[in-house]
Amino acid sequence: MEKDLISIVIPVRNGEKTLEGCVRSAAAQTYGNTEILIMENGSTDRTEKVCEKLAAQFGNVTVCHLDTTGVSAARNAGLDRAQGEFITFLDADDRISPRFLELLYGCLTEEHADIAGCSLILQSTPPGEIFEKSTDSGIRKIYSGEEYIKEAFLNGNVRVCTKLFRTALIGGQRFPEDLTIGEDLVFFLRVLENNTRIITIDNVLYWYYYNQESAMNRPYVPAYQDQIRCWMQAEELLSEKFPSVIAEPDAEAKLKRIQCVAALLVAVKLGKLNKSERKKYRGEFESVRERIRELTGNGEELFDLTGGQKLRIFLLLHFERLFVLSCRLH
Repeated sequence: MEKDLISIVIPVRNGEKTLEGCVRSAAAQTYGNTEILIMENGSTDRTEKVCEKLAAQFGNVTVCHLDTTGVSAARNAGLDRAQGEFITFLDADDRISPRFLELLYGCLTEEHADIAGCSLILQSTPPGEIFEKSTDSGIRKIYSGEEYIKEAFLNGNVRVCTKLFRTALIGGQRFPEDLTIGEDLVFFLRVLENNTRIITIDNVLYWYYYNQESAMNRPYVPAYQDQIRCWMQAEELLSEKFPSVIAEPDAEAKLKRIQCVAALLVAVKLGKLNKSERKKYRGEFESVRERIRELTGNGEELFDLTGGQKLRIFLLLHFERLFVLSCRLH
């Protein structure tokens, strides 16, 4: 009997240096029935030529050239195009183990789950073409939607890129195109329900490239406020779908801590600007500071933050000049 079709959606923009290795890792899967959808959106380098080469080389690769730009729009176009009973998302500068789909599909179908996920490794240098190494302990853990929120999501497991989804679970849900940061965690919450069955394995099957030039690491721009907005959207979804979970003191504190750290990252970005730029973004600086004041009760509730984070919040709320100085020194 033929295996279920799995769709692999790869959004790419200006990925000429990494796309080929990424697609080769997808094409090298030990799972035998896949379609690889390269969603190319607005590239200005040689990415289109790399796409043409890959489509000619691999019979299961389809290239879609989009008029829209942005990773969410590209993933959404991939969702609209995908034919698979299962779907996964792979970023163009990342890699997956040859057994990524085989192991996740096996766990998902054997346990009658809706989502299967694995562990990842972070790299700050571009990875090679195909990774062969993965851990083999294979420890499985099964969650309901509520359990996953408490034990995994609020502890940082918010990415979609390490997951295999039943396409039917996603339905008409799509990635938010108004966000440039955190769009994946909002999407994840959109598809997650309490009766969703999630299985994770501790095998390291995904290699995530930590790009020093990514949006998270560039100097401040207004879109960086999405770091705060994505978690505000997440809080609304959690309140709507999992009210009993975030009503628990521990979960509520974790959510506030996450939002506080996110806002502090934005504040530090603003603090690193020169004097004229800080004046330009004065309103945004005040907005971020007010958000941190709101989350921490004017600095009275600092949760499980590090000593450095606590100090920066204290300086931000009470001694702005010293806060700015601390940002520019580090």
